Parts: sequence; structure tokens; C-alpha cells
Amino acid sequence: MMVDPGNRLVANTLEAEWNDKLRVLAKARDDREREIREDRVALDEKVRKRLVVMTTDFKKLWGDPTLPNRERKRLLAHIIEDVTLIKLASEGTTKIHVRLETSPGLSMDVLPNTGSGSARCGSGRRRSRPGAREP
Repeated sequence: MMVDPGNRLVANTLEAEWNDKLRVLAKARDDREREIREDRVALDEKVRKRLVVMTTDFKKLWGDPTLPNRERKRLLAHIIEDVTLIKLASEGTTKIHVRLETSPGLSMDVLPNTGSGSARCGSGRRRSRPGAREP
């Protein structure tokens, strides 16, 4: 930078202050990134511990009448990786493949709605849908 020789002392002072501010900014950014990483690890550990506790009591948690459906959906979002529906028109069924985060998954054959309120699992046994009346 071209500075009038009479103002060189002022320019040097301003440049030194500018460089100090840049160093402070860089340090603040580094500190922020480090804290974000540390918070993420701490949060992940806390979440992991809570999930482990919840999985041991999942059936109890799921059956809790005070648990809102939105929370049940959130629980499912944590354990279901994806769902694939395959309509088999020739058989008159729909195959449902549910892939879970921690296991190979579950396959079901769903018959057209006949009012029976049931679905046939991949194992061949029948499972009642929630709220369905048994014959």
C-alpha cells in the first residue's frame, strides 16, 4: 500500500491494529468450531445413552397411553431406515419391506382391504392392525 511518508507511522499503527483484529477473529472462529465439535460429541453421547435406555423399555414406552402419536412417529423415525412397497397385482397383494437401522428388516404381505383388519407377515403368521376387531 502506498502511504505518504509523513503518515507512515499512522499507517503502520492502523495496519497493526487491523492484523490484531484479524487474529482475534480467526481465533474466535477456531474456538467456535472446536466448541461445536465438542458439543456434538457430548450431545451424541447423551442421546446415545438415552436411546439405549429407551430401547430396553421400548415396549413399555410405546404402550404408554400418555405418549402422543407425534412422539411415537419420532421414535419410528430413529429406528426405520426405509420402507419399500411393491404392489403385486397378479397376487392381489402388496409387499411391504421395512428396513430397520439395527436389523435386517421385516417383510409383510398385505392383502386388499377386506375389512378383516389383518396383514400377513413374511413368516406366514397373521398380525392384527392396531384398532382392528378380531373375528
